[in-house]
Amino acid sequence: MTGTKVEGLNFGAAIAFVAPGFLALKGLSYQSATLQSWLAAAVEKDQGVGVFLFLLLASTALGIGVSGVRALLIDSLFFSRLAFGWKLNRPKVEWDKLDDQKRQALSTLIEGFYRYYQFYSNSLIGLVVLVIGRSSVTPTPPWTIWHWVGLLAVGFSLLWSSHDSFRKYTESLNGLFVVATPKEAA
Repeated sequence: MTGTKVEGLNFGAAIAFVAPGFLALKGLSYQSATLQSWLAAAVEKDQGVGVFLFLLLASTALGIGVSGVRALLIDSLFFSRLAFGWKLNRPKVEWDKLDDQKRQALSTLIEGFYRYYQFYSNSLIGLVVLVIGRSSVTPTPPWTIWHWVGLLAVGFSLLWSSHDSFRKYTESLNGLFVVATPKEAA
């Protein structure tokens, strides 16, 4: 294809992977002395740029892994009958009909809805990793009922927000590739 530009990593993609990856990184740090030392070095007054880069790369890598888990669990849930009233229709993308105008619209839909969906749902998976990691360590103080209520509220909010963003994305995507039949065109 001539005249097309491949987009690189942008802010939307960064927040979709880095922040949720950092939640998972913090959760895994309860089991890894290396990760604990990286996180401790990050809050030191005289830290170098190396610590920041290690944490950024580790968070990004974990965020991409978290996104894979999200695709297997949450995407599948939203498309399954188990979602009851939350079930979404799979988008029907006709890639052969993707011209420059639709490519631009697709890019807008991805940045406007899908990146938010990734952030919310990846954060939910990262939060689960964090809760499991922290809960598996015995010396930490136990969580009170209010901690659990707060975690459940945040978790439900992330799930609700991810569903809303994903619904808007799939509906808009299906609308973008609707092909008028000859009867509708008349």
